Amino acid sequence: ASGAPDSAHRPGTLRGVALNAMAHRSPTNRKHPHLKHLRAWLQNDKWVFKTSEGVAWLDEWFEDMWPRIGKYFESVIRETVEPAINAHLPNVLKGQARFEDVSLGSAAPKFGPLSVFATEDKREVELRLGFSLQSDIRCTLTALGLHVGVSKLRIQGQLSVVFRPYKERPPFFGGLELYFINPPVLDLDFLGAGKIADFPKVRPVVRQTLNDLIGNRMVLPHRIAVDLDGTDAVDMADLKHGDPHFVLRLTVHGAKGLPGSDGLLNRTSDPYVVVTLGSTQHTSGVVAKNLDPRWDFTADFPVHDPGQLIHFRLYDQDEYTSDDLLAAALDIHVSDVLSHGDSGEGAVLHSEISLVRPSEKRDAGSHAGKLVLSGRFMQLSDKGPALGVYMAVKIRQVTGLMFCEPPRHPYKVQVCCAGVVTCTKLSFGLGARDLSADMQVAAEQLLARGVSEEEVAETLHVDSDDVVGAMAKLSPSDSRRAKAWKLASERRAATTPQFEEVVQLCL
Repeated sequence: ASGAPDSAHRPGTLRGVALNAMAHRSPTNRKHPHLKHLRAWLQNDKWVFKTSEGVAWLDEWFEDMWPRIGKYFESVIRETVEPAINAHLPNVLKGQARFEDVSLGSAAPKFGPLSVFATEDKREVELRLGFSLQSDIRCTLTALGLHVGVSKLRIQGQLSVVFRPYKERPPFFGGLELYFINPPVLDLDFLGAGKIADFPKVRPVVRQTLNDLIGNRMVLPHRIAVDLDGTDAVDMADLKHGDPHFVLRLTVHGAKGLPGSDGLLNRTSDPYVVVTLGSTQHTSGVVAKNLDPRWDFTADFPVHDPGQLIHFRLYDQDEYTSDDLLAAALDIHVSDVLSHGDSGEGAVLHSEISLVRPSEKRDAGSHAGKLVLSGRFMQLSDKGPALGVYMAVKIRQVTGLMFCEPPRHPYKVQVCCAGVVTCTKLSFGLGARDLSADMQVAAEQLLARGVSEEEVAETLHVDSDDVVGAMAKLSPSDSRRAKAWKLASERRAATTPQFEEVVQLCL
């Protein structure tokens, strides 16, 4: 709450731990053994040991399971996508959009080719799969009496399934991680040009919402994690947020020959550059009225996979309108920084990258100058001398918050250190703990005798909200119990928000 905390708005307790504060440093010459290992890792030398064009058994399995999987994702669209779309709509439409009819259709995704990667000691195994979904989705979004239909959904990308850490006994790995190395290509077909004209904001909002939902859940460094052995000490938060293999320190020196965008004759621009790798994004300062700007700005990017793409976008700053996209570099793989750059002295790499105009301006000539940059890869190490620090902070939960009306959740936790700022994803509520069959029977009998939920919880040594949740699951048609569990869930989400996330900072 703003202002000094008082009895009505007392601060809660943040529970978490600083996992690692590891120095990252750079090899100093080409003979350094770590540089040889880095090149092998970036170029996938010694890793791939099997490749297959198709995965027919997986395609068939998904075809059989698709009706069930489709039902699940239809509920996800209503419970997750619909609120997210409402949050991105203009104020006059917020809260008005809803999905009337939702069906993912009958077309299941296809997989392949398949490549299998492994470390030399086979203690980590990765399956890398092509993923393609050409869905005949049927979906109608309604807001203020306007209807917009979606008839096709296409998603294409490269999916990784990683098994680690290694175990001596079955299941032989402690966990499974599932992620896209880079954001998949997503495209939608909307029904009827007239309907889009009636509701012009919906197309970019729906597209951006879906991209954000996929990117925030399963595009590196984010991933879906599955604990394969509930008896070991593997932490789900660690599986979901693995440390990077290396850190790329990138310096954007400047640009040459940028197109003009300001004034009637477009003779000048006020350019700045935005560099993105994974979920890490850095922005340079603005150089006023200059088509050959010099920025000399440096940023660190955690690298989780050699196939990750680096995005360069150059904008013209405008005072009264939104900034114009001046030019962009065709997306570059991390491994291309080594293969295309001049290795020069040691591990400092220098490159000039060609820029192209935005697609809508390509008819005027696609060339839009060059971007001048240099970079170096740095390994994580606990020994000095260090060129910087990589820090991972695990945020588990916040406790002791007051319940307010209206509720203020979901929350985010902002982490700041040495001028670097990052943020968690939105919090979620703690679900009810499953009670054993015997405990459910005992709770049911005690409640039937008029014993309160609090007294039942004290008798069974569980939380009262767990009792409410268990009874709601036991009697889904009981509206009174369903309402009580909804209120309990709301209170839990507001007073004890959960994160179970590791945020990463390069300092």
